[in-house]
Amino acid sequence: MTDTLDPAAITAKGCRWVRTGDGRIVEYSVTGSTRPDARTVVAGYFAATREPASWTGAYDSLNVRMINVSLPGLGMSSLHPGRRVAEWPGTDLDPILEAEGVADFHVYGVSYGTIHAMAVAQHYGPGRVRTMGLRVPYFGLPLSEELGLPEGQPRLPVTEEVERNTLEVRRCRVGFGRAMGLPVDEGDEDLEPPEAFAAQLEAMAEPAARSYAAMSRDYPEELKTFERNTIPLDAMMYMMARDVALDLPGLDPRNVALSGDRVVVWYAADDEDCPPSHGKWLAEHFGARTRVFDGYGHIGGAFIDHAGFLRELTR
Repeated sequence: MTDTLDPAAITAKGCRWVRTGDGRIVEYSVTGSTRPDARTVVAGYFAATREPASWTGAYDSLNVRMINVSLPGLGMSSLHPGRRVAEWPGTDLDPILEAEGVADFHVYGVSYGTIHAMAVAQHYGPGRVRTMGLRVPYFGLPLSEELGLPEGQPRLPVTEEVERNTLEVRRCRVGFGRAMGLPVDEGDEDLEPPEAFAAQLEAMAEPAARSYAAMSRDYPEELKTFERNTIPLDAMMYMMARDVALDLPGLDPRNVALSGDRVVVWYAADDEDCPPSHGKWLAEHFGARTRVFDGYGHIGGAFIDHAGFLRELTR
């Protein structure tokens, strides 16, 4: 496929880019230590973005070179409709590692990025992935069904429905827009989200508000980072399509050949978004070095003590 994104605009904002084998553009940034012996960390996050000074300062002090990749449809990376997360390392990350001359590296993911981090560890194996870190993680189907755990996300439309912009998709987009404080299409303003989707959003609203208030009070700089990474609604629909975010064919945490000290899992006991049961299961499955937060919800579990998390990951 061809792409209309302008690589010069990516370069102008201080980021880098590669083109994939199918013609898409993947944006990424490289920050942190420039020493030749720096350890490379690949972040399965959301998009290359400006980070707090405390974070970038930690990269230097820990001698870490951070590669932050914009996921499809985020930042200035091309959309990749119907993609498989299990294939993302081979399609999007491989050309970046080659361009940057990276042999072995550490990988971590936050929230939705954790399935990308696990996909990376599954794809490259312990020969290249030194350690794997998961913050407020979740996994999709079929493992959550097999284990009798919550899915972690509402039952959303599949990619084909997103592309056809069905009524169900438009109703879900309205739900996301209201939850994220983003405008929706003028013709859809009177639509209501699907009943089950609306019920989940309603159940999440009160604990999320408490989490936001606690973060505003105690960790304002970390919260600013979250606020700068608002996901565009159209990209959200493709990212969270059921076939992409939940079904995850080919990706299974049990196929990741890392364990013990090579895995770090931090999760929130009061997570209102990604079920803490997922974090608990992953921590026990991997025998990981684990930290459990309480009182700051999903956002806090994702951002509190980032320097400490990286220290654990790269020690």
